[in-house]
Amino acid sequence: MNRKPILILAFYMLVLSACGQVSKLSIQPVNQGFKPTGPGYFYSLPRTVVKAEVTIQRSITIPGPYAEFSAQFLGIEPVPMEKEVLWSIAGASISAFNESDPDKLYFLATTADLSKIGGFISLGREGLILTPDAFPGDVSSAAPSIRHFPDDSLWFTNLSVKSFYAETTDTLYKTVFQDSMFVKIPVLKKQFQQKTFEEKANEAASLILKIRKKKIELVTGKIASMNQGPALEVALKELDKLEQEYLALFIGRQFSDRQTISAWFIPGLQGQEMTLFRFSAKQGVLAGDSPKGTPVMITLAPEHGPAMNDNAAGDAVNVVYFRIPEKALVQVSWNDRTITSARIPVYQLGQTITLSINPGKK
Repeated sequence: MNRKPILILAFYMLVLSACGQVSKLSIQPVNQGFKPTGPGYFYSLPRTVVKAEVTIQRSITIPGPYAEFSAQFLGIEPVPMEKEVLWSIAGASISAFNESDPDKLYFLATTADLSKIGGFISLGREGLILTPDAFPGDVSSAAPSIRHFPDDSLWFTNLSVKSFYAETTDTLYKTVFQDSMFVKIPVLKKQFQQKTFEEKANEAASLILKIRKKKIELVTGKIASMNQGPALEVALKELDKLEQEYLALFIGRQFSDRQTISAWFIPGLQGQEMTLFRFSAKQGVLAGDSPKGTPVMITLAPEHGPAMNDNAAGDAVNVVYFRIPEKALVQVSWNDRTITSARIPVYQLGQTITLSINPGKK
């Protein structure tokens, strides 16, 4: 019997068998103390982090030094009589970014080149799987922007255009010996006496009325040299500025500034609602555990409820675990009022499913 054809046939069968073999891909959950026993790759499932930014406005009202005379000299009432600081929520925004979930870390034990496996590449491209060191999309940390205003008294430095002292003339008498007799001779003595606050308020009110009268004269053309063109516009602007400066001595001044409070919320890990901070119109932003104020809440409501199944519980062969996010409505609210809301996909609330992968195919 000629054994040569049989040996050639056996050789070709061995080659074909070797060509048809593919390297297996085994996926293993990574727990604490896990050590890979061979070559492979680490990857994780993504989780969604929600960022809430709440803009807080602070409004400060400082009464004018002549507030008590505003009705008497200008007919303006009521006006602030005491300093007041009020806080309000000016707005809010919601954003989301994805990061690696440390509780969903896996090791792919394989000698295959994953960069050439189309299914694995597609999952990574779509963000359905991440490398463990995936950097979060947002790592910003907003610092409070509230500035400190100077002392109240420094807001009113121009109290009058006239002197704070009034010149008075007193008549004094001195006794002199004249013509064999003592006589009293009048002596005039000038003195400077500080004006009262009411007198100064009256002067400031009079100046305001004069400014208003001057503006009417400019507008009606009584001052012929400045009845048109840029000169008139500049003059009226400066008079308005001067009037407001002196009017503030009676009606006070108001100032406001804003700051942005940022907070991060991980759905599932921190439940489906969280207190960002507590807020009071009188005291502003307070700690979340403060007994004062009303909580500013962030709440999350999945559209179909959290996924009940988790197929990524144990080892598997030639499959890759990935997540399909669940849509959820996220709201920021305060005092039973919704400040802002957004509909976002949340990965950790979605289903974890498997995708079969053949490591021998691209």
